[in-house]
Amino acid sequence: AHVRVWNSVSLHTLHVIGIGDFERSICCLAFSKADSGALLCVIDESSEHNISVWDWQKGDKGQKLAENKSSGDTVVAMDFHPLDKNGLISCGKGHISFWTFENGVLYKKLGIFDHRDKPKYVTCLAFTGNGDVVSGDSSGNILIWARGTNVVAKAIRNAHEGPVFSIYALKDGEILTGGGKDGRVVQWDAELTKAEVETVVSLFNSCFTV
Repeated sequence: AHVRVWNSVSLHTLHVIGIGDFERSICCLAFSKADSGALLCVIDESSEHNISVWDWQKGDKGQKLAENKSSGDTVVAMDFHPLDKNGLISCGKGHISFWTFENGVLYKKLGIFDHRDKPKYVTCLAFTGNGDVVSGDSSGNILIWARGTNVVAKAIRNAHEGPVFSIYALKDGEILTGGGKDGRVVQWDAELTKAEVETVVSLFNSCFTV
C-alpha cells in the first residue's frame, strides 16, 4: 500500500509515499488547508487504522512527521480543519475524533455524544465559516461541534430518513445535506435552524464535491 501524488495537468507521478510504512490499504487521505496543502494526512486499514502526517514534498518519498493509532473500528472520513492549522477530524463506526498535530505528535480527543445522539456510524464531515464542525450520521442526524471542542453544541435530529451521506458548506454559510434513503437534498440556513430549499432525486446516493 502507498499514496501516489500526481501532477493534475501532466498526470506525471510527483511522489510515491509510504511504501513499507502502511500495513494495509489506504482508507482516507487529505491535504492540509490552512497552509496551502503542505501536509498530507493518511489513515490506513490496519487493525488500529493508523493515522500519519507527512511532509509529502520532502524528497521523492516524503517524510513521515507523526503517527498514532486512530481507532479499532472502521474509519470512513477524515479532513484537516480549514482554519486551525494543526487540527484534523476523523470519523467512522461509533466515533468522531478531534486531532491536534503539534511538535511531531498527534493528540486525540474523542467526541462526546449525548446518549440520544450516538450513532452506529458518523458518515461525513464539513466545516462552517466560523470553524465549527458539522457531522452527519447513520441515524439521519446532523450534529454541530463548536470549534475547539469535542462536545455537541447543537443537534438536528432526523434531518434525513436514513443515513446522511454528504454535507457541503456553501460560501455564504448555508449547508447542503444529502440522504441516500430518502433521496432528499436539503439546503439549510447558516444557523442550521431551518430547511430553506429541498428537492428529491430518485435512486439517489448523494455526494457533494467542490
